[in-house]
Amino acid sequence: METAWDEADYFVYENLLVQGWRRSGHLLYCYQCPGCNRCLPIRIPINRFVPSKSLSRIIRKNRDISVRLQNASYSDERFRLYEKYVTARHFESAARDADLEHRLAFLDMTAGLKAQIIEYRDQAGILLAEGFADILPEGISSVYFAFAPDSGWRSLGRFSVHAEIQIARQLQKSFYYLGFWVPGSGKMDYKADFAPFELAVDDQKSQTADFSRDPLMNLHEKAWRTFSSKEEALSWLEAAGYLDR
Repeated sequence: METAWDEADYFVYENLLVQGWRRSGHLLYCYQCPGCNRCLPIRIPINRFVPSKSLSRIIRKNRDISVRLQNASYSDERFRLYEKYVTARHFESAARDADLEHRLAFLDMTAGLKAQIIEYRDQAGILLAEGFADILPEGISSVYFAFAPDSGWRSLGRFSVHAEIQIARQLQKSFYYLGFWVPGSGKMDYKADFAPFELAVDDQKSQTADFSRDPLMNLHEKAWRTFSSKEEALSWLEAAGYLDR
């Protein structure tokens, strides 16, 4: 039986992010793929973040957008945007037949005491994008992001990183958690374009490391390590044996 989270749960959750744990509804999960360790928890130190030239261009492109932090609750407007995004982005042509499944997924993202929705609207008030986030003791954790398929030219996914970092700064948080960076993944590789960033890694990993062990038994082994660029991180990960798995 599921139970609602209380305030203390979010302190535990934030500490578990370094070990690769994530939230789905009221439940926590952790990937455990034998022989693979490419899903790397990544976060951005708020006070060290400086937009790159390319991101600055995207910010200027979206000057007409208002960004607001809202209570996480269901609305048809929010759900339909999410559904359109999932259908277009993930090529799920059977989305209408899976309406109930999508609604449950949507509600999972909004579940939790500290869950919030960040709305992105144009000057006409049209909802162009929505970010699902957890407000944690020391940071904001991005859960999911969806945008209107016909707004792809705006690069709203990248713009949202800047916007949500600004919200984290306003809330006096120290970190913005981006979930996992997966080097070489077409959909996940962009996360290391926002530098400097920190990765949750084990400095002692080697070619003979056992990646199949229970992550709960490894709580003392991982820590956040700072990288100034994607190139620096890739070089370190290759030398440490991460990219061979």
